[in-house]
Amino acid sequence: YRGALLRLHRVSRELFPQSKPVLDNCHQGPLGDCYFVSVAGGMLDRDPAAVKSLFTQNNDGSTTVAIGNGHSVKVPPLTDAEIAISSTAGTNGLWLTVLENAFGKFREQSQPGNQGDDPDTDAIAHGGKPGYVISALDGFKTKSYALVLGKGQHHAEQYPTNLMDDLSAALQNHRLAEATTATNSLPPGINPKHAYAILAYNRDAGSLHLWNPHGNNFKPKGPDGPQFGYTTKAGQFDIPLKDLLVIYKSMIIETSAPNRP
Repeated sequence: YRGALLRLHRVSRELFPQSKPVLDNCHQGPLGDCYFVSVAGGMLDRDPAAVKSLFTQNNDGSTTVAIGNGHSVKVPPLTDAEIAISSTAGTNGLWLTVLENAFGKFREQSQPGNQGDDPDTDAIAHGGKPGYVISALDGFKTKSYALVLGKGQHHAEQYPTNLMDDLSAALQNHRLAEATTATNSLPPGINPKHAYAILAYNRDAGSLHLWNPHGNNFKPKGPDGPQFGYTTKAGQFDIPLKDLLVIYKSMIIETSAPNRP
């Protein structure tokens, strides 16, 4: 309760009080929707202006949010309760909270089984797939790679090179990419059953730059690596490819194929 009050005190009630949305201000709230917030963060890192263009403020105080597959969703002015339980961009504005609520409405409308969810955020609060979010928000299909073989064995460095070719091509062409974890033993600071945005891939260095939608800071108690974890600031950290392939469960890469409504 105190945390909710503090959030209400700190949050800006404007949609975009600053010139553009900023990734460092984004934090996943108490809802179980890392699969959504991580994709939103990837879109923001790629093109803040494009994210801002999704929103149209209406005279009645509501906001219309454009969805990438041709839909649009109208979000009424948010209540304090919706702000308190949703993800936040803090002093950077209400845009992330509005986007989260808009996606909840969209998921209710597109999946009849969710029609009983109230409030709309319940429709996205219990987990989901990043690929579904990418297809809905960005309008393109995705391709998934399982990084784990049967009985928990990983592909490790023997994983087919087409995965890294696809990842490199996707990021060079400003498409989205995600990585997810399972429930097995993980390094400190790496969350189980969690989705991360892949923001960059340095093929020469053999490392990836990831974003945790919790937006957290983490300092390992030893050198960066699987034993102590990875230095994290505002959710962002670098991880060697060879580590990611044995720590993470799957990778989801956006393709150039349109997702037809």
